[in-house]
Amino acid sequence: MPGHLLVTLLLSVFIALLGIGIIVPVMPVFAASLGAGGLALGLIIAAFSITRGIFQPIVGSLSDRWGRKGFLVCGLLVYALVGLAIPEATSVINLIVIRAFHGVGSAMIVPVAMACVSDMSPVGQEGRYMGLLHIAIFTG
Repeated sequence: MPGHLLVTLLLSVFIALLGIGIIVPVMPVFAASLGAGGLALGLIIAAFSITRGIFQPIVGSLSDRWGRKGFLVCGLLVYALVGLAIPEATSVINLIVIRAFHGVGSAMIVPVAMACVSDMSPVGQEGRYMGLLHIAIFTG
């Protein structure tokens, strides 16, 4: 195993996805404090998933052409900085936009991490390496 590189990658994915698990349970309370009703709460939650879904294949394709490291670092940076902006939201619209950008940051992490793991996997151990990545994804 490429030791520290794999561990760093797995920890990055785990921490980034842990952020989703921490944010989603408190989002209804925070959104309600901004005056969000049921539909607005749905949009706040969906904005993240929609932008992530749109940007994942684009980022994945671009990382194939331009390299993975820059996208992964940029994704982690965007994800962290935008995550810090969530408690600063002053309106429902503001929170929807922040969550949309949060989804863009997330889109730069998971598909690129999957490609990195695929790149570093020794022949015959691809399944094992993907299994390790999925442990980080699903426990995060």
